[in-house]
This record gives sequence, structure tokens and C-alpha cells, in this order.
Amino acid sequence: GGIIDGKTPTPRKGDMVTFSDGKTVLWTEESADSDSWFKGKYLGGAYACFTVNANSDRVALLESFGDDMVYVNGVPREGNKYAYKDTYPVWEASFNYSRIPIRLRKGENQLLFVCSRGVLKVRLQDIEPGVIFNTADATVPNFLTGQKVDDYAAVVVINATDKPLEGAYIEAGSANGVSGRTKVPLIQPMSLRKVGFKLEGPAPTTAGVTDIKLDLTNGSGDATKKLAEAEIPIETVSPSATHNVTFISNIDGSVQYYAIVPPRGPDNGKPKALFLSLHGAGVIATNMAKSYYPKTWGYIVCPTNGRPYGFDWEDWGRMDALQVLHIAKSTLNIDPSRIYLTGHSMGGHGTIINGATYPDQFAAIGASAGWISWWTYVFHHDTASSPMAMMLRRATMPLNTYKLKENYKQLGVYILQGSEDDNVPITESISLSDTLSKFDRDFVFHEE
Repeated sequence: GGIIDGKTPTPRKGDMVTFSDGKTVLWTEESADSDSWFKGKYLGGAYACFTVNANSDRVALLESFGDDMVYVNGVPREGNKYAYKDTYPVWEASFNYSRIPIRLRKGENQLLFVCSRGVLKVRLQDIEPGVIFNTADATVPNFLTGQKVDDYAAVVVINATDKPLEGAYIEAGSANGVSGRTKVPLIQPMSLRKVGFKLEGPAPTTAGVTDIKLDLTNGSGDATKKLAEAEIPIETVSPSATHNVTFISNIDGSVQYYAIVPPRGPDNGKPKALFLSLHGAGVIATNMAKSYYPKTWGYIVCPTNGRPYGFDWEDWGRMDALQVLHIAKSTLNIDPSRIYLTGHSMGGHGTIINGATYPDQFAAIGASAGWISWWTYVFHHDTASSPMAMMLRRATMPLNTYKLKENYKQLGVYILQGSEDDNVPITESISLSDTLSKFDRDFVFHEE
């Protein structure tokens, strides 16, 4: 309540805190390990408070790992919930890209982190006030040999000043003639924004990496001023190789991407099948696509759900998948009678709920280790007895899979589940199979 009332807490070791439900807890003092990580059950639902002493007013980049959010001198800023280590292998989704500009005042400054995942690491980097690129969170396509470059990309622009950034442009260029100039939307002081920009140019002739030079400029003609610069690599591959395609999202105008695995073998001109594949939690679409061997008779297309965790293929995640499906049907030679939906884990849930919601879009669905709904998987059949819980549950009714179960009659349904799965219990697949067995015969349940 203190933060809501505008009061900054001043915790000390041993101080008692009483919550609105009467529960009391004590502030404790904890130490980081040799790699500067705080780890333990004490961060499984807690606040972590740091005091930073500054000799003068200054600007810094705050890089955090594992926190839900942070209050900087009482001002709420975003966290980096899914980051739990410093480095990530190439096959894994990386979350070490969070850099937030903050202003530290002379004297004591408080960083109050909200934590729920049992880990926390914090870095502060002093910087000069200005505008900078954060290329760690870039979204880029693949260029294709023999095809003209006409793509979108996106990069984070950080405004670490006390004034709004207005009238700026991203100017892109490369040695092989790829270029673009895009106006940057307004970016507020001490803030950041992921900015999309256009890339156009001649068709690359060979595979390899193209370095795209980015300049952030303001003004025009002789008065043009360069505010920041950076480089991002973009790989050129064969059109027959697995590759990423960018597009402008209908949801918010951001640059998103999907990965595509083209059919193997010569093109006979006949329409192909389409497999829309939904990734699991913490997986990127690129790696989802690369886990497949190309088919001879169909395209494999993997949307992103907005982010590696995204929205469980519900809400915005569902809209992202449907837009990618529309793009694939519009740009590829697809047989509309052979469109299939599949996915694993969180993507298995996306398959289950979206197959039931849009049965007219798919010939069959295949869910691997999928869960049915939040009420069966997360809340474990919570009865929602309180008026508030009942209201919230009614609001989620469109995502109640079993209310839509009759729609499965139009689909072939394949259910795959490992009996030793320690993430999604096999009871989810058994429940779905038992439900289908009461009215549907066009389904298969395979327990591995």
C-alpha cells in the first residue's frame, strides 16, 4: 500500500511487514553467489531492495534478470522475468537483452525489485545522456538469393535523455546496395521503443552474412546530426532453406516474424499442404522450424506468439497465428483442404484451443504434450467459489476448451503425450481423449 500511496519503503533487516490479509513477514539480508546471482526460495514471491549511492546526478542503463518489475525511486519500470542466466546457446531463446535507461539522483537511490521466479541479478552501467541502439533485441528477416530485398526489420532505440526524441530517422545501408530510411516515432524521455524500419535493395547472388549499418539521425541537409550508430547482421540463404520472414503486425503495427520450412524436392506446380506449427514456452519460431525435416508435400510455417512465451497462443498470440496463417495462404501455393494445425507443450495448448475455436480453418490438428485450459492445467479445476473469482472465470469463458468440444467433430484429432512428462501431466491428454471418446471417433491418442 505504501508504494500506491506514493511512500517509498525503507526496509531494514528484521523489520516486520504486515500485508492486507494479516500475514506478516520479515525483511532479511541475502548475499549473491560468486557470479553475482541471488538465488533461493526467498525470491519465490518477494521484494528485493537495493540502495545505490551516487556522487552526482547521472544516467545509467539498468540490466536485470529474473524480476517481474522494478521501482526506481518509486517509479515502476519493466522487468525481465524470463531471464535466468547470463548466456544462452544458439539453439535457445535468449533473454539477456533488457536495458532500461534510468536517472540516478545525487545521494541514495532505491531499486525495489518484484520477484517471483527465485532468481535475480542486477547490473548498472553508467552512460552519458544520449540516444543509443540496443541491437541485442533486433528482429530481422533472412534475405533470399535471387529475390529482391523488400523486407522489414526492427531494433530497440533507447532515449536516455530528459527530452522527447522527435523527428529522428533510422537510415540503413550495406555494401551490396540494401538501404532504407524510416521515420522514428516519438520516444519519451528516459524510455525506449522497438522501432521498425524498411530494407530494400537488389537480389543477393550468394549466401552469407550482410552487415546492415544503422544511423539514427535528426535534421536534414547540412543540419543533419547523427545521434547513434550500430550494425546488425542479416543472413542470406537459399529460398529452399529454412528461413525467417518479417511482416507488420495487425495487432500493434510492430515488426514480427515467422519461420518457414519450404517443401523438399522439385516444384511440380501443384498446391501443397500447409502445417501451421505452434512452439512451446521459451522456444523461438526459428528453432521450432529447424527441428523439422522438410516435407515433400507441404510447407511448415511457424509463427512466434509475439515472444518466446507470449500469450499461450491465446489473445494476441492467437491473433498472431491467424495473421501468419492468412499470409501463408496468400503468398504460398496452398491446397485449402490440406491445412493442419500442430504444436508442442504451450503450442499443444494453442493447437487444442484454436482447433476448437476455428474448426473451419483446419483439416486436422495434432497436439503434442498440450494442456487443455488454464482451469485444468494451472488452477487444477478450481471451483471459483468467490464472486470475484466467478466473474474472472466468466471473462475467460471463450477460452474454456470443453465449452467448444463439439467443434472437434469436424476435425481429425491426434493427441501425443509422454507418460513421464514432468511439465504437462499426462492427465491433460487423458482427459481430452476421454472427452472425445464420448462423441467423436476421428481421433487417436498415443502415449509414449
